Amino acid sequence: MDIENLISGLSPWTARLITGIVIFLMTFIVVKVAEGIVNKLAERGGSTLPSGTIFRNIIRVTLWLIGLSMILSNCFGIDAMSIVAALGVGGIAISLGFQDTLSNLIGGLQVSLGKLVQPGEYIETGSAAGLVKDVTWRHTLLVDIDGNRYLIPNALINKNTIVHLSDIRDVDIDLLVPSGSDLGALAEQVVEHATRAAGQVATIAGKGVRMLWEGTAYGGTRGTLRVSVARSSCSDPRMLRDRVFRAIEDDLATAARPSQAGPGS
Repeated sequence: MDIENLISGLSPWTARLITGIVIFLMTFIVVKVAEGIVNKLAERGGSTLPSGTIFRNIIRVTLWLIGLSMILSNCFGIDAMSIVAALGVGGIAISLGFQDTLSNLIGGLQVSLGKLVQPGEYIETGSAAGLVKDVTWRHTLLVDIDGNRYLIPNALINKNTIVHLSDIRDVDIDLLVPSGSDLGALAEQVVEHATRAAGQVATIAGKGVRMLWEGTAYGGTRGTLRVSVARSSCSDPRMLRDRVFRAIEDDLATAARPSQAGPGS
């Protein structure tokens, strides 16, 4: 006995139930396969597919809607298109009620497909700055250095200026050393000790650690100790400044200490 004869021997409701379960399982498998393919394509270098979840969610919803329409058509004899047409003015009212949602959805597609913003990038938009974690169908998720989460509507992302921040962060420490100090020797010591201290809490990157002298002020020489680190490794610049300053504190104290040599020595 083949499958057709087996199904024909069942009651109409049983046959519809089996057909619905089969369509549901096939849709589930197709959705999982499609998600896997999209994920691999998005992770591939140079891919044109966005890496945010918005594109995957749209594909997932579209496939499930197709599966649902097939279940309605084959099991209940209901044409899904006729339902959409029957909505008429009610559908227009619903679309107006979801105007902000649609605006954010379209904005998210523009942001993702245009690759204006991608997960893993550091951006600044409006008053928020941080790491892009995800672009969903409604908002873009940013996480700043303090761990604060910003849910920015995609429509605002499209309207505001987007600044793509470098992967390298410069952390500056302003210094003032007494006039007459050996700037060359002091800079060498400060850079050596600062590099060792900064490397314990962050990844040195770019031009590394360097001393920039800016001129005289208040009877001393003003300078900036600039520490360049990978932005992903520096979650708290304040802690980095504290660690570096503690490491160079003795060097600065030595430079400020008056000479003990007497006249004629």
